[in-house]
Formats: sequence, C-alpha cells, structure tokens
Amino acid sequence: MKPWKENGTAISSEEVNFLVYRYLQESGFAHSAFTFAYESQITKSSVAEAQVAPGMLITFLQKGLAYVGIEEHLNEDGSESRCDVDFSLLKAHVCGVRRNAVEGGGSGSGKKKRGADDDNDNDNNRRGAGAGGEGFHRGGREGATGGGGGGSAAGDRSHNDDHTGRETNGGADASGRVGGHGHKGAAAGAAAGGANMANTGEAMEVDTGEERGYGEENGGAGAAAAGGVAAGAVAANGEGAMGISIGDGLKGGPAGCDEIPDGDVAVLNNHHSEVFMCAWNPKYDLLASGSGDSTARIWQISPKLRGSKVAEEASRTSMVLKHSKEVGDKNKDVTTLEWNREGTLLATGSYDGVARIWSQDGALQHTLEAHEGPIFSLKWNDKGNFLLSGSSDKSAIVWDVARGDVQQQFRFHEAPTLDVDWKDDLTFATCSTDKAIHTCVIGEEYPRQTFTGHCDEVNAIKWDPSGTFLASCSDDYTAKIWKMGQTSCVHNLEEHDKEIYTIKWSPRPEKKLLLASASFDATVKLWDVHAGKVVSTLQRHQDPVYSVAFSPSGDYLVSGSFAGHLYIWSVKDGTLVKSYQGEGDIFEVAWNFREDRIAACFSTSTVCVMDWRM
Repeated sequence: MKPWKENGTAISSEEVNFLVYRYLQESGFAHSAFTFAYESQITKSSVAEAQVAPGMLITFLQKGLAYVGIEEHLNEDGSESRCDVDFSLLKAHVCGVRRNAVEGGGSGSGKKKRGADDDNDNDNNRRGAGAGGEGFHRGGREGATGGGGGGSAAGDRSHNDDHTGRETNGGADASGRVGGHGHKGAAAGAAAGGANMANTGEAMEVDTGEERGYGEENGGAGAAAAGGVAAGAVAANGEGAMGISIGDGLKGGPAGCDEIPDGDVAVLNNHHSEVFMCAWNPKYDLLASGSGDSTARIWQISPKLRGSKVAEEASRTSMVLKHSKEVGDKNKDVTTLEWNREGTLLATGSYDGVARIWSQDGALQHTLEAHEGPIFSLKWNDKGNFLLSGSSDKSAIVWDVARGDVQQQFRFHEAPTLDVDWKDDLTFATCSTDKAIHTCVIGEEYPRQTFTGHCDEVNAIKWDPSGTFLASCSDDYTAKIWKMGQTSCVHNLEEHDKEIYTIKWSPRPEKKLLLASASFDATVKLWDVHAGKVVSTLQRHQDPVYSVAFSPSGDYLVSGSFAGHLYIWSVKDGTLVKSYQGEGDIFEVAWNFREDRIAACFSTSTVCVMDWRM
C-alpha cells in the first residue's frame, strides 16, 4: 500500500500496523500482538526501529476526535457552538447541552470523574506498556509476561506480563518486539486493570478425554488457528503459508545431527490454548503444564511406555487444575508454576494475581491472595516452608506454606517484578523492569543489597548452585555476574547482539561452572563464569530463543525457539547432537530427573514429550 498523503502528512500501512501492534502490546493482548506481528511481518520493517512513545495510537485517535469536534462545531463567523456531548469513535454525534451545565447546578463531579479516569488511563498505559518483548510468551515474559512471558506471561513474564521502553520505565519497547517475557508480556498489561481476587471454586479433575470437544465449541479452534498462523504452515516449497522461509530446521533435521523420530515423541493435546510453561516433578514421573486456558495439568508419564502410547495414557489420566469456573477465562491464564524440592507440592501463579498450591495428585491446598497484578515468577526455597512470588504490582511476597498466608511483602521496586530467586532458605533476589536488582532477607525491612548497572529492564536472575554468584540478564543485551558484598558486577558479559531473555546455570557444582544465556539474536551462549568469557556460541536457531535447560548431569543443553525448533547440544564441545521440529512456537523446555525425556510446550496448545537417548 502506497503512503496516503494530504496537506503535508503521509501515512503508510506499515506505520498504521506498527501503532496497532504497539496498542495490542500496551493493552496486554500479547496473544493477538504476536499473531498480528507475525502476519504483518511488522518486526522486519524499518518502522520497527522507530522511537515511538507509549499510547500513540490512542493519542492520535483522541487528537483526531478533537479535530472533528472543532470542525463540527465551527460556525461561519469563526465562533464555536456550545456542546457538552462527547464525541465517540463509533456513535453518531448529536449536539446537546447538559441540564446541570445550563442551570449551573452541576458540582463538577462528572468532570472530576472523567479527569480521574484519564489519570487512570495514563497510568494504565504506563503499566500496560510493560507488555512488550520479542515474541509472545505469558509475558512472554513475561513477557509473559509477560510477562508471558506471560503474562505470562506472558509474562511476561509477560511474556507480558512487562516490557518498558528504553526511554522511560513506563513505555513499551520501541524496537518492535512481539509479545512479552514468556507469559510475563501478556500479564504485565493486567496491572492496568487490577485483579479479581474472588474465590472461583478451583478444583482438580481427572481428564478422561471426553472434554476434547471444548476446543471447537468454545473457541479452541480459533486459538489453534492462530497458533497455526504463528507457526507458519510448511508448504512443499519449504516456506510458510505466507511465503515466509521456515529455515533449515524442517523434518529431517539440520545437517550433521539426528532428528528425534516421531515414534519417540508423545504429543499431549488436551490444553485448549497456548501452553506457556512446563516443569517435571523432581522425584516422580509427573509433568506439570500451565496454559492460557485457565488450567494447569499434571500428566503421569509412564517410564515403561514410548511415543503415542505415552500420549494415550497421559491424556487419559491427566489431572486438570482449574483456576476458574469457566475454562478459558483469560483473566486466569496460568503464568508460572514450580514443584517443591520434594515433589509433593506444585505452586501455580496466574494472571489474576492469585497463587495456588496443589498436592501432586491435584488437590488444592491453599489459595494465596495478596498480589494486585499478574504473578510472573514463583520459587520454593529448598526447605519448602516458604514460597516466593513476584508480580506486576511491583512487589514480592514470601508465603508461609503451612499457614497459606503472607509471611512478608517486599515493596522496593518502582515497576513490575519480573523474576525472583532464592540464595538460601531466608535470602532471595528480585529483578524488575526498573533495571534494579534487590537482595532481601526475611524479617528485614530494607534490601540487604541493591545491584545497579543494567541499562534496561532485567528479565531474569539466577543464583548459582552454591549461592555464591547471582547472574542477571537484560534487554540491554548483557548478562552480568554479581556477588554479595561487591557493589559492581564481577563480570559484564557482552557478546549478544539483542535482548537476553533467560539464563540457566549448569547444575553440577563439582563440574566447571557454566552459565547459558538465550537471546533474541537467535543464539545461545555458554560462559565460563570464572573467566568471564564465552566458551561456546550455539548457532542454529533462526528465531528468538525463549528457553534453555541443562540436563541433570550438565552434559547436554536443550534450547527451544520460535517456529518450533528444538535443539540438543553437547556442553563439552558445543556440537549439535539432536533436533526436533514442532508445530508452533516453543515457550519452555525441560528435562526430567532421569535425563531420558525432554518436555517442550508450544503456542499450538500442545506439550511434546520426547524420549532422549544417545
């Protein structure tokens, strides 16, 4: 489409698309933002680099309405007609003068109310703008965030939950990234509207397979269709349905490595919306997954079965952890989840700001209500007596698990809290879109130490297995290594070319300490933390890498990215040893404790469980 021009103005379709995309991000519609960005290819346009302030689409619409209002009420002599009726984008305008305005009986409270609403809208725009990020993921993170990232996450976190701009903490990112930090990206926008904390009668159900018709009857087919567009259906010529090249990760696997055969893959398709995260139980053959359909599920993965037999058995016996009376309630998206160390309890966090604790057989133990926005991160301490949560409401909460109540709430950040992690049973760290990292101790009123040095929002933090080093990653393209007692970072890791979404430590303290970083530059890097240098750059992905996980032995690393590419790498020499091409975008990857299976969750409402053997 050629630019539309009139009276010295020029508007192109790409500019309009970018403003629409930004509006979807800032409003927390991370799922829609991702699909729209993928179809319009707006992130590949030159306009994606424009520095655009948050809320510009609304600003232009408001100014346009104001101009129409002046034009409508302008008399021939240049005076303006009196009219107290607001203009609407959708309704025909009929002029009128309110009675209280004519009679002078109005107290002005209506105007104050509108002004208060305007202030709220501005604040909501500032909060919702935290929902940017590349690719959606609940948040997404948490985007994702977002915030997925989210939101969530999301989560942004979101996903999503969750992505502020480079110019102001309140603005959406101007680089044209899609969605949010995991589910964080999606979740971050919910800070605008607060959260509904009403008890929804959550309950566990065993899925007998009879509810699968839900998808088509209640919108699941639409979600699947959107996921299909996002993935890009592979045509005979090796391109997506829209002529977009899928790359060299198609069936058959990249040259030089074996692809995991379909017979070794179990596809679990009982969810009815995107699956934002998954986590293996650390002691039992159970897999938990959280979805945008307002449910989490616990799957029993038999070690004696393979491939389709696993899928049949797991789907038949899966336990449904409902977070809402209505399946698919988007205010109840499950944005984060984690098992405790003993594998006896599962914690879930959702878009409505409520955390829940479940037994391994799916029974609800506690409903934890104190946050005022989407939850982006949950972490158990090793002892299992405390659960830590981080939210878009800018706070972190330590919960007493036995009581199911708040132990202490920490309000030190000036923007959404994207990630949290324990150093020991009493000490933890939090990070935020405000670029700061706080270390806190239960019972203390102020942070024990604050780390500053990142130039953009901090997406994730992780303590190494010994609790000595804290790693952080940011939208400023860097990862940093911190140590308690030192004000500046130990190492500044600067090899990535785009935002770093997540980081993971190698799990074996007796082996060489390595840090893996996954970036929107489509690479994964392994760092020698003591030397502060790159050991390997893992290059095969062509899309943002959203998740990485070390195997329990630390010998292998799995990475998952957009467009469904999953790669397994040798940590020893950085070589690619296995690959898998799924349908949709990968939001999370995880190894089981036996190191013989890998789980990956997708935007197409599925969880894939892959048998792993060399």
